[in-house]
Amino acid sequence: MKRIFLILTMTLLIVAMVGCNGNSEPLSDTTTAVPDTTTEPVPEGIPLCENGTTQFRIVFPAKVADEEFDAYLKIADALKKMGITIKNARDNEPAIEFEILIGETVRPESIEAVTSLRDNDYVIKAAGNKIVIVGGAPKATLTAAEKFIEQYL
Repeated sequence: MKRIFLILTMTLLIVAMVGCNGNSEPLSDTTTAVPDTTTEPVPEGIPLCENGTTQFRIVFPAKVADEEFDAYLKIADALKKMGITIKNARDNEPAIEFEILIGETVRPESIEAVTSLRDNDYVIKAAGNKIVIVGGAPKATLTAAEKFIEQYL
């Protein structure tokens, strides 16, 4: 009898702990999250492409994380599907006027953008003639690239 009482008591405790979410609001099936993002308009007056060519090139870190490289590939592929071929470079190569900066590059625009980001935050913004796409962590950079494709291409 004591054993059955102990099992019932433990079961009720487990149900009570699992059912408690730490506040008086009921649990729901949906979650509303505050987006950890910042987006600014892509530079106006800078043509991303003319007649299937572009002045831009995609720049990613010399020591690129897998997610940052995937971000580059996704953007390059999206542009290719639009009929645009774009060059790429690592950030240890000299800068040019028009660049799409992916991830934590050594370019001042990337460094400035990433300084205040937390892991899940990302930024898509224009900085002069550069387009900066960077996250607080490589996974967030990949998310930013996907949003860039969705919103701007």
